Amino acid sequence: MALKIEQLGPYRIGRQLGRGGMGAVFEGVNTVDNSRVAVKVLAPAFSDEAGFRDRFTAEIDMLKHLKHPNIVQLLAWGEQGELLFYAMELVDGTTLEAELQLGRKFEWREVTQFAIKLCKALKHAHDRGIVHRDVKPANLLLTIDSEIKLSDFGIGRLFGGTRITSAGGLIGTAEYMSPEQADGRNVTDHSDLYSLGCVMFALLAGRAPFQSHSLPEMLQMQRFAVPPPLSRFAPDVPEELAQIIHRLLDKDPLKRVPNANVLSRQLAAMEHGLSLYPKDDALPTDVTQVAPSGLVLGSDSKASELNDPNGVTRELGQPTQVPKSSATAMTSALPAARESTSNGQSPNDIVVRDDRFTTLAEEAAQQAKNRQNGESSSALQIVLMVAALAAVVLGGWMAFKPLSAEKLLGKITTAASDERSDRVLDVEDDINAFLLRFPDDPNADKVAEYKKRVDRLRLERRFRRQGAKSLGDRNVSPVQRDYLAAIADSDANPQRAAERLRAVIDLYNDPGKNDDATQEIVDLAAKEIGQLQERIKLFAAAHLKLLDARLKRADELHASDPEKAAAIRRGVLELYSDKPWAADAVNRAKAGLDGKPVAN
Repeated sequence: MALKIEQLGPYRIGRQLGRGGMGAVFEGVNTVDNSRVAVKVLAPAFSDEAGFRDRFTAEIDMLKHLKHPNIVQLLAWGEQGELLFYAMELVDGTTLEAELQLGRKFEWREVTQFAIKLCKALKHAHDRGIVHRDVKPANLLLTIDSEIKLSDFGIGRLFGGTRITSAGGLIGTAEYMSPEQADGRNVTDHSDLYSLGCVMFALLAGRAPFQSHSLPEMLQMQRFAVPPPLSRFAPDVPEELAQIIHRLLDKDPLKRVPNANVLSRQLAAMEHGLSLYPKDDALPTDVTQVAPSGLVLGSDSKASELNDPNGVTRELGQPTQVPKSSATAMTSALPAARESTSNGQSPNDIVVRDDRFTTLAEEAAQQAKNRQNGESSSALQIVLMVAALAAVVLGGWMAFKPLSAEKLLGKITTAASDERSDRVLDVEDDINAFLLRFPDDPNADKVAEYKKRVDRLRLERRFRRQGAKSLGDRNVSPVQRDYLAAIADSDANPQRAAERLRAVIDLYNDPGKNDDATQEIVDLAAKEIGQLQERIKLFAAAHLKLLDARLKRADELHASDPEKAAAIRRGVLELYSDKPWAADAVNRAKAGLDGKPVAN
């Protein structure tokens, strides 16, 4: 009974890209210029609700003004029959949620770059009075070129600000919901920043800050629980970044970072500072905040003192207090606090310009010393420069001195033994170096096995990103083609994808006779089946609650508003008839349409 859609407006509807409780997404081709788009069709059961179409029109009117490289572009919208739909930019890639479900943990610099770009996207929206309301990995698209794009603007307000129906069914996920949303209060720009903090935590830790087996417990945790230290799950993440993330997760919206622009500056400055100075020159332990320019503030300072509401840096009005015991570390870490001068300025009166750090006091003091000391001062500077150059040369030689076989093996083994399966990718260069430099080493075979693991992970990621686009490639082997065809609809129909992957294993699994490439595909298929089964369980648990609530509502309306009751049941049949785990709900919907509402 699935509705077959062939054309919506100028778009010829093709394969289904995804489906959920709120509707389905299809690939569409514009018959005017043959451009490819993504067409989202909203579920009729929702669009028939009172006021929904007015909200849809209002949201579209706002969203059409969002034009940013890190936001999925809205292209068109319309209404055809009982269907409401809109067309968006079609993004080739995957979602961060899919990457997390594959067990991936992201490297902190990559997460920082993602967050900076998302901050700019959120600022673009917030400046136009638009709050996303549902920032989460499933709404973050990672392109083949590793660009990040934020999708589903407007869905939060369209389907309800808290993402929860009055009947208690979950729409979306509560793992990334701000405390004010969980409490039913008004959402603001700060709500998006909280959700972004949850996303950053999840990408680094491989899990959201809070985990629970029930929705009420999760909402309670979002409102009152203190998130666990990020370092417990991601010890390699710099403390400076962890502090920023935990500040974003503050229950009080006003104690979070002031706005997305300030946050982007803080992250950029932190990354820049950590790239300039080695870990041994870390900041003092009592330093808790990083200002947008990279200036480190003491624990009693606030970023808002450095920034106006638009995040524009300005000259400090009050000196930053640095404990005497920390002065040396502060000076070595940031060349911004030096000696005082005769012009009356404090050594902490610092002018911050973009990503550069300059002190007026340092420049004036150096000129005074040059005048007083004359040639002796210049000579001393030359001596110091020569010594510094010698130190740099020696340090460079030590830094680039090739590691011994023993040290290389230790580094490789440590990474390969990590519980995160993709950790071995971090030492790929070391693996290649070992095999190249020490081919006769007794441990070469062991390292070669690690190399095979790296190759399998690379192959898996390549297949996940290329997906169905590779099916037409003449260089793709039959087993690769069958594997790609199986996973092409894994997002839209994971049950069907798992069945097709099982068929790939049945057809090609022949250990001892397969070549390495074929056996790798078979192994990938087995791994993918396990991941799909977990996804099906999680997906089913959330959606069965929603279906039960909606069908109960249909039973309540069966006598007083039979057309509305029928619309709800048709929506269930349209969206869930092909899902085995929803068989009971589908049967209840069919019975209701036949005039036999079933009590649950």
